[in-house]
Parts: sequence; C-alpha cells; structure tokens
Amino acid sequence: MKKIKELPYFNRPREKLIARGQQALSETDLLAILLGSGVKGKNVILVARSILRKLDQDREKLDVKSLMAIEGIGLAKACQIIAAVEFSRRRFFRDSVVVQKAKLFFCLFPTSLTKNRKISSVYR
Repeated sequence: MKKIKELPYFNRPREKLIARGQQALSETDLLAILLGSGVKGKNVILVARSILRKLDQDREKLDVKSLMAIEGIGLAKACQIIAAVEFSRRRFFRDSVVVQKAKLFFCLFPTSLTKNRKISSVYR
C-alpha cells in the first residue's frame, strides 16, 4: 500500500476531515487520524484496519497488551487508543438510555413529534 503522502490529497484522512467533515470518514480514517502515522512497510491506514479487525474479534478484551500484539502498535499508541475509547465511552455513553420495549421509546419524545405518525397511536 502507498504511503499517505502518495495518496491523492482528497483521499487522505485528515484532508478528508477538513474538506468533508467527520461524517464523511470511515472508521478506518478516524482511527488513522488518531494514530497519526504507520510503521515502516505498513502505512497508518493498514495499521488502523488491523486494529479494527482486532476490535471486531475481541471487543471485550480491548487492552494495552492485546493492542501491542498488532504490528505497528507500541505502548504509546496502545495507550492512546485505549484512552480515546474510554474517553468516548465515559463522555458520550454515560447517560445513555436503553429502550427495551417500543412503547417506552415514544415516551421519550414529546407528543408533537409523534402525533402525526400512525405507529405512535399503536404504542400510546
């Protein structure tokens, strides 16, 4: 795979973020930005893909040691990833609500948002 500098400008993760916003980025792009760089023979995109595969396989076992088993991830990058994941979990999921029944979902919203929808009458 090419080095990031060899990719077209518009395909580079940071440049894509600036030009099109974070919604336009893939998970690989977002993680590549967090990582900042790859290693010799493996650009940051490939390293990011390896980490995402590891996350998909061992979601519950995400720790420094398991990340360091991935080529291109040393102690500093492993800590950086763990910290970013934990920060996101604490910051954005601390007040999350789990809706176990559809009827309860509609209780979370004002009637004005759901009154014109057929489905709302079924669950109210």
